[in-house]
Amino acid sequence: MALIYNNVAVPAGGAVVYNNVALQQVKSGNVLVWQKTPPFLYNSGNSYSEYTGGWTGFERQTQYGDCVQIAESNALYAYAYGMGISGVRTAKAVDFSLINTLTLNFWTSVDRDYAHIRVCLTTFVPDGNNMWTDRNTAAPGQVYQFNGYDGNNATRNIGIDVSGYKNSYYVSIFFHSADLFENHLWPFRVYSLKCN
Repeated sequence: MALIYNNVAVPAGGAVVYNNVALQQVKSGNVLVWQKTPPFLYNSGNSYSEYTGGWTGFERQTQYGDCVQIAESNALYAYAYGMGISGVRTAKAVDFSLINTLTLNFWTSVDRDYAHIRVCLTTFVPDGNNMWTDRNTAAPGQVYQFNGYDGNNATRNIGIDVSGYKNSYYVSIFFHSADLFENHLWPFRVYSLKCN
């Protein structure tokens, strides 16, 4: 797939404007020759809804009470108590055909080896029940896991290889705790999710 203008290929991260309208894709007949890659799926309050449909929360209720998700003005925010899932997901599946890397910028106070932050790409709508696993089993479509014992209270930039994912997927980012006994609050904030 290539769009050539004046002998120069238009990059997927570039822009094509026709009659003062920015295009998301260009076709020649029925053949797709160029498609814009989203610069971000989320960035400091911008949900890039043209690609994501927006972001929404999901949870698996814990024995200690509800998990909570809040869309802050500058971050996606979630926290949970005890054993459960609390997170955010895209409202629609995102086309990953031109995305090779996601760069996740986040902060957390998770500090236990049984508490994780997971990033998953699924063809089904993720929720707290269908994403639940035990502490030693990857969640469906899991592409990244931050372990609480890796350190906390620091903002991190993590590059995630998604080059093997070339269809459309729901993106979910969630806190997962496999602890039955501790009533402890673990928040996380996602500041950006950049595409390359």
